[in-house]
Amino acid sequence: SGGSDGGVVLFAELLSGEYQEEYSGNPNVESIDARYTSKEEPEADENGDVPLPALFAARASLLVVVPSLTTYEGDANRALAGEALALVGYSELFLAEDYCAGVPLSQAIAGGGIQFGKPLTTDSLLGIAEAHFRQALLASGSDTSVIDLASVGLGRAYLDRGRFDSAAAVVANVPTGFVYD
Repeated sequence: SGGSDGGVVLFAELLSGEYQEEYSGNPNVESIDARYTSKEEPEADENGDVPLPALFAARASLLVVVPSLTTYEGDANRALAGEALALVGYSELFLAEDYCAGVPLSQAIAGGGIQFGKPLTTDSLLGIAEAHFRQALLASGSDTSVIDLASVGLGRAYLDRGRFDSAAAVVANVPTGFVYD
């Protein structure tokens, strides 16, 4: 999240009403919940945003490692590639949900360098996230934890795109008590 006291996940929880008491006692969170935010808080840099570079770095690192997981881990640990792809999907989902349209997705080039991405619409970001969640489902083997993780992400992307029936169908087999930890 870019900081130990909050970040994009905490801000999204506060905005959506999912804020829980486990954060009470933290003066930064209490000021955020009271809507007294400032760029001096530990989660913010001079532009008020630390999580964005962290999401980009996490996504880029995961995309670099997926081919190695697929090649070297074999069938015994096949779900590791699925888990990494699901986490790529979540990074893209967070970018689509929590930032304005125009987020570019860059990626590392084999042998060094960066291929800079073009600014994308929110719908395009959600489409890319959907693709990674579907790849995660294919790569997960029979690991129910990874299947559930990818299914919830795919369902959330469908919801964001207004595809409510598809969202309901993809999460139908995920236990209501599922937690990814």
